[in-house]
Amino acid sequence: MALKQVVDIVGDVVAQLGFTITITSNDDLGGGKHQLFMKNTYYLTKEKGVTIGGNDYIVVDLDFNVSITVEPVGHTNPIVVTTFDLDAPVYFHGTVKSTDTELKLFMEQNVDSYPVAYLFENIREIKPLDKLNPPDRTAAIQLFFLDISDYANNLNEDFVKDVSKPLSNIETKFFEVLRKDKSIGKLTGTYTGGNLSRFARFDSNGNTELVFSEELTALEIAITLPIKEKC
Repeated sequence: MALKQVVDIVGDVVAQLGFTITITSNDDLGGGKHQLFMKNTYYLTKEKGVTIGGNDYIVVDLDFNVSITVEPVGHTNPIVVTTFDLDAPVYFHGTVKSTDTELKLFMEQNVDSYPVAYLFENIREIKPLDKLNPPDRTAAIQLFFLDISDYANNLNEDFVKDVSKPLSNIETKFFEVLRKDKSIGKLTGTYTGGNLSRFARFDSNGNTELVFSEELTALEIAITLPIKEKC
């Protein structure tokens, strides 16, 4: 029986990162504009589009994990529902060059589709030689959650408030799902995580070279996954 590929295991976890937001209070501000209170704003950011009750809105203000203020897009319908869903981040894996090509093509066809998850496909696995009594295999992965950013106009505080903090909610959800996934063994030890306000490289003169073709902010998770042999 062929072993399940690491890219597929991670992809299955990412596919479970959708989120249902419960509206705890709804202030009608008039003209279809609403301030919606909630305990978790998940990955929502200002200027992100969202569908609530079958109607499209844009987030015009956000108080992290407290509330969002939305304006209608092409309608003035009131918000009467108490929940709405956010899709899981779209998942990409591969080298930087190949993923950039796929990402550009996808975004041309799917406007406002950030955040995305990117697994850098330079994976090293440790596999058992003892086929009669094999232990779990392990795989060191480098996973990024990415959202659109604005390098020219964002201050350092803006990167944290507008992008990095929302991405941190995905990180929390990722580990909740990971711990329950039947393909993953018991998580122990540590992992490396961090915010990259500019998902970019810098030359000796301090000039910015984008990793992908758009200006993005990233949350990185580098972890060695214990993978169950029979998954």
